Amino acid sequence: MACKYGAAHVHMSSRKQSKLSESKGWPETVSFHACLQEIRAVEPTSDDLVGGEELVLSDGSILRDVDDIIFCTGYQTTFPFLDASLQFNYNSEAGNAGDNRSGWVCKDLFKGVFLNSNPNVMFVGMQHQMITFPMSDVQAWLCKDFILGRYAIPTEVERAEDVKARLKNLEGVMEAVKVTKDKEHITKLVVDYIDEIAKDSDYYSRTMGGKPVRNWIV
Repeated sequence: MACKYGAAHVHMSSRKQSKLSESKGWPETVSFHACLQEIRAVEPTSDDLVGGEELVLSDGSILRDVDDIIFCTGYQTTFPFLDASLQFNYNSEAGNAGDNRSGWVCKDLFKGVFLNSNPNVMFVGMQHQMITFPMSDVQAWLCKDFILGRYAIPTEVERAEDVKARLKNLEGVMEAVKVTKDKEHITKLVVDYIDEIAKDSDYYSRTMGGKPVRNWIV
């Protein structure tokens, strides 16, 4: 897209080797690089009276004469400002090693939102995301209803049982994906989750005119 609108060259940098770089058909004005580590100021010299900035990559190489940077890197979840008792285990058995988001089910978060050990602590958007904004929207709406006293939290034991059931259901979904090679099973899991959270609050009646999420999410 950047090349289409006139960029002389596009440099693509990623934490891991991008599968995009293996694809054929990229124009000569697109190149792939190691992870961006630092943006460093360059002092003017007799040869370069302007100076400016240079981009230092993880393999030690340097890029110069870059006018704009667009960050599309995702994120790694950390909460160093929270006491350990208020955090949840990012790398659950439902997640992937090294990935700080907890897979499709967060084992320490009831409904994917409320810290099971202390439901007054709420998180939004912590699991893997396929339909990001609708999911975050309904989660935030549920938090709002809880704060206003419109949503009652069950007991800690009931919350733990709920999470356990979700993890069990996830096992079945992932097995179905493995057997059928069809990721629509995951899509259904996510849509069903968003629908459930929306119904736990007054989200549909207040925002969607009563229309369920599966009618407008695709």
